[in-house]
Amino acid sequence: MNILFLFHNYRDGDGGSSAVDSLIERNKSFGDDYLVVCKFNNTKKTNNIVTEEEEATIVEFLSRPNVLINYVRSMQSNILNHILKLSKKNIPVVMTVVQSPGYKRLMLSPYEILHSNLIVFIDKTSYNHHIISFIPPQNRVYIYLMSSGRDDRIQRTEDIFLERNSGTIVYGRGSTLYKCPKDMFKVFDKIGVENKLFRIVGIPEGDNWVRREAAKRPNVEVYPQLKYDDWFEMCKSFDVFLYQLPDDCYASIDGTLGLAICMRKPVVYMGCDAPKERLVHEESGFIANSVDEMARYATSLGKDFNLRKSIGEKGRERLLLMAKDNNSEQRYHEAYEKSFSLPKIRIVPFSYRLRYLCYCYKDIVRNLLNYYK
Repeated sequence: MNILFLFHNYRDGDGGSSAVDSLIERNKSFGDDYLVVCKFNNTKKTNNIVTEEEEATIVEFLSRPNVLINYVRSMQSNILNHILKLSKKNIPVVMTVVQSPGYKRLMLSPYEILHSNLIVFIDKTSYNHHIISFIPPQNRVYIYLMSSGRDDRIQRTEDIFLERNSGTIVYGRGSTLYKCPKDMFKVFDKIGVENKLFRIVGIPEGDNWVRREAAKRPNVEVYPQLKYDDWFEMCKSFDVFLYQLPDDCYASIDGTLGLAICMRKPVVYMGCDAPKERLVHEESGFIANSVDEMARYATSLGKDFNLRKSIGEKGRERLLLMAKDNNSEQRYHEAYEKSFSLPKIRIVPFSYRLRYLCYCYKDIVRNLLNYYK
């Protein structure tokens, strides 16, 4: 089997890019040939990664026998359309959706749906989302996307935990500006730990509300999006992963959250549903329903090393068990095989098309003008 991984923007440290890396690692375990094609490549340069402009390489790969496309879909893009036009035969498409399909401006386009043989959702919340209920059951599947533990990135987390009974307690989070809720700083301000520090990663340089609020506080540090190895080192410094997302957010299971859990960082979470799948409240993490609750859990963890250690250990144990039980490597291979015998999805309801038009009209214009950045 020859697999062409298709992606919009390859950028080290980005959640979608990490999903591509995970799929490639899974693909290597079967000894398959692969090629990664992206519209933009900001970080990685290898013989197996090309941009969509390198059409000769892409056409040669598409001409091979038993070739399929795994389109890793995290944002709106016209790259699937471009690649399918280069092919002179009907190639199966497996679309892996790594963001919530119900988030307004990230809705799956009718084109993407109609040209997919199989759609893989990496969290149960997305798979069960009412907005995609029209997709036939045989054309969609839920496969929890995480390494089984052989991945070097997971192995590097095995012995990481901070034993800090005194001194500054570091609370940290990693995301993007769009995932920061407006009351995020209220939680930190309410934490009853005398020496506390908040490290926020993923905020662009320049003027924005997060950096303005952070500047008002001497114990808040803000960093831009980091390359994976730099983010790895930053995450090691956290005592507590303080993760709050808007209720209406495009987050899926979230790679930054997963790394923190693998590092045994106890998590306090509040927000949309999908990331909650990784936690069992008061056993392997804390799920809060209000600012006061979140601050209370964060305070308890900050004051009690043994509680941090217990929650962190159980969090990692549960996450790796979820990955093992899911047997995602084998299930992905079965999904690839299944896609060769599945027909394309035939129907997208008018109501869905209308909703897509209302929410994603800017992307329609962008497609018409071929304007992407």
